[in-house]
Amino acid sequence: MLRYRLCEGVDTQTLDDGLLLLDLSGNAYYALNASARWFFEQLRSGMSEAAILNAAGTRYQSISSEKLASDLRTLITDLESRHLIRAEEA
Repeated sequence: MLRYRLCEGVDTQTLDDGLLLLDLSGNAYYALNASARWFFEQLRSGMSEAAILNAAGTRYQSISSEKLASDLRTLITDLESRHLIRAEEA
């Protein structure tokens, strides 16, 4: 199972109901809205993608499971490509 961690030099800052990921080495930031923050927090807690999607289906009942899966995969891919998170075997 994969666990996601912040990359070295990345910090977080709560922003209203969202979250900022601060890349201190690159002087850049990445803003997450409330739903992306929720996905991010589940990833950092060690939940599997399948468990996150199951919980998301309950939390966001008006959104299709396909859309939730797509949004989660997009978030992970985007954060990894920006070197904000990295996957590790748990």
